[in-house]
Amino acid sequence: MKRRVDKGFEMIRTHQKLLRGYALRDAGWNALVRSLGLVNATRFILQYESGYGEYAKIKRELFKGKSVGDISKEIERFEKAGNRRPHGND
Repeated sequence: MKRRVDKGFEMIRTHQKLLRGYALRDAGWNALVRSLGLVNATRFILQYESGYGEYAKIKRELFKGKSVGDISKEIERFEKAGNRRPHGND
C-alpha cells in the first residue's frame, strides 16, 4: 500500500477488485450506512436522487407526510421480512 499527501489529504492506493452494477451499488450503500447510519445515509442519497418525469410525481405522493426515519423503518421491516432491495439491470 502506497501513501502520499496531496493538498492536506492523505491518499491511500490499494489494488482492489472493480465492482460492477448491483455489487458496486450494494457495497457503496453498505459503506454509507456503516459510516453515517441508516437515516443519514438515506438523507445523503436523497440529496442526489431528485428523480424526473412521472417518477418525481409518484415519489412525492408515495412519501408525502413521511419523515426519513419513517421511510428507513419501512425499509428495515421490508428487509427483515426476507426481501431484498430492488436493483437495475446488471
